[in-house]
Amino acid sequence: MTTAFPRVVGTATAAPAPTIGPEETKRAIRRIFGKVHPDQRRADRMIDHTGIAERHLTLPVEELLVDRSLSATQEIYRETVRELGREVADEALRVAGLTPADVDCIVAVSCTGYMIPSLDVYLVSDLGMRPNVRRLPITELGCGGGTAGLAVASDFVRAHPGTVVLLVSVELCSLTFQPRDTSPQNLVAAMLFGDAAAAAVVTDRALRAGPTLQVAKSHLFPNTRTYMGFDLKESGLHLVMSSEVPEMVRKHFWVLQDQFLRENNLASGSLDYYVLHPGGAKILRYLAEYGRVPERWLAPSAEILRRYGNVSSTTVLLVLDDVIRRCPPQPGARGLLASLGPGFCAEMLLLGWEDANANDEGYPDSEAAAGSLG
Repeated sequence: MTTAFPRVVGTATAAPAPTIGPEETKRAIRRIFGKVHPDQRRADRMIDHTGIAERHLTLPVEELLVDRSLSATQEIYRETVRELGREVADEALRVAGLTPADVDCIVAVSCTGYMIPSLDVYLVSDLGMRPNVRRLPITELGCGGGTAGLAVASDFVRAHPGTVVLLVSVELCSLTFQPRDTSPQNLVAAMLFGDAAAAAVVTDRALRAGPTLQVAKSHLFPNTRTYMGFDLKESGLHLVMSSEVPEMVRKHFWVLQDQFLRENNLASGSLDYYVLHPGGAKILRYLAEYGRVPERWLAPSAEILRRYGNVSSTTVLLVLDDVIRRCPPQPGARGLLASLGPGFCAEMLLLGWEDANANDEGYPDSEAAAGSLG
């Protein structure tokens, strides 16, 4: 007996209204970092080379550049993630042709704020889901959270055939900006990160054409804990970002991808499409030069970086939504969805692509299926 692979049958995205472009970013950086980093021309060149045309912000720039208490920041975070989460969840379910009552499990992903009860509890109430819906908040996987969330959703559907999982990711990176922190890491944050939300509906019902979620892989690199993350201090979350992150892509992405393919009896270079988290312009360049990713499939990642900046866990879901809407692969195509996150880790998903009415080969309905997840 076989069961159809879990697949993404609906996606949606949203972002707060305030935006910032390169020129306004330059002015803000002069204001905050001008005395400590007097070579403003170098900062301007860095901004020009980010590949970012616009980012969405939770608050107008002037409000982000003044001190706030941690409790005030948390209150803004709570209200905004609830609003954006409700918007993308409702739209993704509409696209899938499902209702909130159809959802059996909700996975909520966010690392840029903290709240108990978690976002999923609010969404169950706001959307009118069943009170017995299963819930899983994922809070500390950073940029890897979107990929890991899809993997968890896939695992749930595999374990419970016929069920529906709603994945919601909301990241408000701008609220972590620290006006008094003149470190290089905070300078990078001021140039690179933005705010947005995305949702995906996962089920094994062939409701729509889309990507099937076939095999997940996590890889934790040794001795890299300090490469990426947040430090929680009195004033809030402070970004940790090592210059070694792009080098990890240069040195390890192709090797890890090739190993992943071999583990699943696929030939090196056999992928037809990619859905990749664009951490920054240098990472995209290294993915092309050293990761051997075709420019055609870096284009969606570059476009999301241009329109949103880096939005942590939400970014790869923004790319997935863009691929589904604007450049869907052919049925039977094989793809890779991947992102890097704190740990330092790589989160990867082997994808397929099927039509709405396709009777895909599926996976064995046995213990062997669980074993294939590694």
